[in-house]
Amino acid sequence: MLAKAIQCDGIRRADQRPGAETLLSLEELPERIASMESQQAEFHKQMADLEFFKQAPATIASTNEEHSSLTDQLTMAYTRWEQLVEMTGQQDGV
Repeated sequence: MLAKAIQCDGIRRADQRPGAETLLSLEELPERIASMESQQAEFHKQMADLEFFKQAPATIASTNEEHSSLTDQLTMAYTRWEQLVEMTGQQDGV
């Protein structure tokens, strides 16, 4: 029970080492972020093309929603990466 309380409150204790799951997440995040950044670049390229706006309004709206969702996910991933780096005490994030 105490271990769960320590884990759930999000505060790293001096005697609490990052678990294997945390370290694995930290290793995987840069790759996931890079993938999302690549997808975001594709959205930007697509939306920068004037032909994009000649599509049906529903298609444009759907693409905008997907882009917005991806941006939110990317923001959350950056935040999580910062948290994991702080938890593990690593300087370069990897």
